[in-house]
Amino acid sequence: MDDPLRLGATALREAYQRRALSPVEVTRAYLERIAARNGHLHAYLEVYAEGALAQARASEQRLASGLPVGLLEGVPLALKDLLHIEGRRTTAGSTVFADRAPSGFTSTVAARLMGAGAVVLGKANLVEFAYGGWGTNQGLRSPVNPWDGAVERCVGGSSSGSGVAVSAGLAAGAIGTDTGGSVRIPSAFCGLTGLKTTQGRVSNFGVDLVSHTLDTVGPMAWTAEDAALLLQAMHGPDPRDPATLAHAPEDFLSRLREPIAGLRISVAPAGVLGAVEPAIAQAVDEAVRVLLSLGCLRRDEAFARIDFVADQAETGVIISSEAYAEHGHLLAGSPPPGDAARARGC
Repeated sequence: MDDPLRLGATALREAYQRRALSPVEVTRAYLERIAARNGHLHAYLEVYAEGALAQARASEQRLASGLPVGLLEGVPLALKDLLHIEGRRTTAGSTVFADRAPSGFTSTVAARLMGAGAVVLGKANLVEFAYGGWGTNQGLRSPVNPWDGAVERCVGGSSSGSGVAVSAGLAAGAIGTDTGGSVRIPSAFCGLTGLKTTQGRVSNFGVDLVSHTLDTVGPMAWTAEDAALLLQAMHGPDPRDPATLAHAPEDFLSRLREPIAGLRISVAPAGVLGAVEPAIAQAVDEAVRVLLSLGCLRRDEAFARIDFVADQAETGVIISSEAYAEHGHLLAGSPPPGDAARARGC
């Protein structure tokens, strides 16, 4: 078989079911590649080698038993270091929280992924407090885009380490968070599929938030099918996050092969997003052409009613004010809002 570390979550899952690959062997191979490359790429802030192998051995036993297995059984993932896991550090990308570890709770997303059989390889690097789109982190070192070995190119943020982990073959998939592009930007810069999930679709319990109004947890993976698989495992109502109670569970996997004729698409007019590399513009035009050839309906009228500059400014006010409410005490030197933070699981 070709490099198993390039298979992605769906292909790995299928290979395990055919007994063509072993979760323990695959996890060990990921850990070896992380040991060899993470020193340069800075994708991970912490690697759970012993814990990951223990999870992989448990997955291998479940697969061998012939009993029903989890949706992500044996699939190695990286989690952005905003998601709390009991007993593990959660730095939020900052040296301020270098020694912080939660006691008594695990984020709903991490718990659901592990409950589905996923192997957590470790915590992925990010922009400090997830506040920024370039992917840099001066305090804990910035991740490096793996697509160019000669030049340290921008990774995009804030889920920078998650993007590098997948694109460099250091994880089969990853979890990021998105406020104003923090899943989508590094996914685009690293050649991945990233999904900004609907508010309330995935629980934010146990996640350090930069903006409680806009933040969502989302998958980062090689393909749309991999992203759907991760989303399937982690979405759904959670009593500890009231925003999720308005969203019933869905099946994101069964409709992946359905025809897309009749779906509406909108394409931003030229110049709205500023200067674009010709190759990127050509790729977008080709994607639109393919979608239209498959029966999608183009509806661009909505863009005439949107003031993108004003929208970006208003979004910036929301993000900055809510980020200050969450982390401003670190700048002012005042004590943290302990009771409020614990109530959110942060």
